[in-house]
Amino acid sequence: MNCSLSLKPSALLNDPEIVLLDEPTSGLDPRGMSEVREMVKDLKKRKRLIFISSHLLSEVMDVCDEAALIDHGRLIVYDTIQNLTSRFSSGGSVLEVGFAGPRMNDRVVETIRKIRGVTSVELLDDQNLRFKFLGNAETQADILSELGALRIGVNSLRASSSALADVYLSLIEENV
Repeated sequence: MNCSLSLKPSALLNDPEIVLLDEPTSGLDPRGMSEVREMVKDLKKRKRLIFISSHLLSEVMDVCDEAALIDHGRLIVYDTIQNLTSRFSSGGSVLEVGFAGPRMNDRVVETIRKIRGVTSVELLDDQNLRFKFLGNAETQADILSELGALRIGVNSLRASSSALADVYLSLIEENV
């Protein structure tokens, strides 16, 4: 299936206000998955209401603003992605940070660990780390400002792709 933006599926020809997608990237190769994600993002820019059913929670985090987590047909929780990950993640929100060139060492990790709000730091390799923090978007902005002030070559930042999956797993464990 080729879902390039120039060849929209027939369901989108009438430019609907509401779009329902069930596992939209299932069975696609990486290029097809990327094209579908770009189509969804384009629909969002055009202010369309999009419902996506997906087991790929990293994909949900990439394209959605809100999520309803469901277990065995029962709604567990519905909220914004940011609120879900900050309210229900053990230890708070999780961010992954990339650095230009090999920069990570124990001294830098300890410095980041001491930033107000940071609860843990995990070194992924010499160019990437993951950290958890307690707080809201304002806390996140403060932490990012402090990271920039350290002048350690931050070149990428994203919410951990596993954060929503971690929330889901912790919530269904509570309900078992």
